[in-house]
Amino acid sequence: MAGRDLHGKQADSPCDPPPARDALIVANGSLLAGDMRMLEQRRTSGGESGPGMARSPLIVATDGAAARLVRQGIVPDLVVGDFDSLAPAVRAQLPPESLVHVPDQNSCDLEKAIVAAIDHGCRRITVVGALGRRWDHSLTTISLLIRYSNEAHIEVRHGWTRIRTVTHRITITGAAGDRISLVNFGPARGVTLTGVAWPLDGATIGPGSLGVSNRMAAASAELSLDDGCLIVCHQSKAPRGRPAR
Repeated sequence: MAGRDLHGKQADSPCDPPPARDALIVANGSLLAGDMRMLEQRRTSGGESGPGMARSPLIVATDGAAARLVRQGIVPDLVVGDFDSLAPAVRAQLPPESLVHVPDQNSCDLEKAIVAAIDHGCRRITVVGALGRRWDHSLTTISLLIRYSNEAHIEVRHGWTRIRTVTHRITITGAAGDRISLVNFGPARGVTLTGVAWPLDGATIGPGSLGVSNRMAAASAELSLDDGCLIVCHQSKAPRGRPAR
């Protein structure tokens, strides 16, 4: 099957897209306790990777992350990138049909992986390992959430924190005491947030600190907005005995 690349051209892809499949993308940034737990669940259960994800998601690794998956005993379905970080010894352990070489230097490997997942029919995408090592890469990750917000539900997980964009309405599920922050770089209007310690009613959120460090008052909160795009950071409580990171 030939899919689009980042700039509308045709790119080789190893198989026809499966219908309505979730994706788990592993990038080459920091992996915290919650991220490793998700990967371990994938290895031992054959695909159940946490709340909200379908069984047997498409596992996509950027080329620099392929080695850490192989070390975990996980063979990714796709390895995407320019392959500058893919060691020959690791490449030899991967099925040739899993390799998606995209040499475009105008986009990062994470963006290439997101596009590959979308081209394979994935509309719910979870990303781990995309934050923590470099500020420029971390900020680019947030930018990619905004860039592809109309093409897929993309959620970045970093330990016990989940980051996603909202353009209309969502229900946030968690536990009382979970931290909720709304962040924005351009105006979002008509923002209403209920089920939290400090509700909002029709607020406008732009650059600044309005919306940061709220707390869930129950097991769910409702968020809606009339116009714009919000970045939602949800920090849940770590299971007992695990660090709250």
